[in-house]
Amino acid sequence: MAKSVRPVYDPYADLIAGLNKAHVDYVVVGMSGINYYASSARDIFGTQDLDLFLRPTLANVVKTFRVFQSLGYEMSIEGRAVEEKDVREILRRKRTILAVNPDGITFKCWFSVSGFSFRQLAADASVFKAGDVLIRVGKLLASKKEAGRPKDKLFLNRYEILLKEKMKNDMGF
Repeated sequence: MAKSVRPVYDPYADLIAGLNKAHVDYVVVGMSGINYYASSARDIFGTQDLDLFLRPTLANVVKTFRVFQSLGYEMSIEGRAVEEKDVREILRRKRTILAVNPDGITFKCWFSVSGFSFRQLAADASVFKAGDVLIRVGKLLASKKEAGRPKDKLFLNRYEILLKEKMKNDMGF
């Protein structure tokens, strides 16, 4: 007897759909972005949030705030609640915003990424589809190398091993 297939709820795709509808200019970055490039579940890296690199303009960030608020997200920086009226100062200081909904679904909103401008990552972004939601994802390995943080170095070492294994398997060795 065949099992029925049930659609999986993707809370990230819901928020991304809202951003797309509001014409927010974003690129998914970080580990969550890298996972869109995985060829199988074995290649996915665990992450607890989804990182968004936002075009750092007042109008774009205000639209983003409104989408998050309409979906019940609370916005904060270092544990302090922030509101739409704080956007100008947030942009000036390029502070990272944490957005969390009542279920614990978490997004980080970035205004700078190591080594790249928003324009550079957006121009070279790939588009993936989750259900019927289109998601813009940056090409991120160069950014990980540029950041040079210990966690990025660990990721790049593991990623290199996975790539070598994949090439070996693809060649039939």
